[in-house]
Amino acid sequence: MASTNPDVLEVLPPGLQGASGIIAAHGARVVSAAGSLSGSAELSGAAAAAVHGAFEGFCAAFAQRLSSASTALLEAASMFTAMEDTNTQRLGSIAPAAHATVRRV
Repeated sequence: MASTNPDVLEVLPPGLQGASGIIAAHGARVVSAAGSLSGSAELSGAAAAAVHGAFEGFCAAFAQRLSSASTALLEAASMFTAMEDTNTQRLGSIAPAAHATVRRV
């Protein structure tokens, strides 16, 4: 089941289909402009520019989601560390002998 949270990073077929749709839309614009282009080199250049633009847009969106996921993971790790520190302190106050170093003579 896909998450509705925009900060959740998921690489799923629908995401790839979305990227394909972006590329297809740019391709359609290139095809509609093909009548004004005189040579195949111009058409190839326009197609390459369209694909590059679509891919750049997809990468930017992916980078944003990756950055959001990274930030969320860092925050979760920080909260977990704080919780562990609190738990360790509380356990130390309840059973200080449990944390004492055992010396063997």
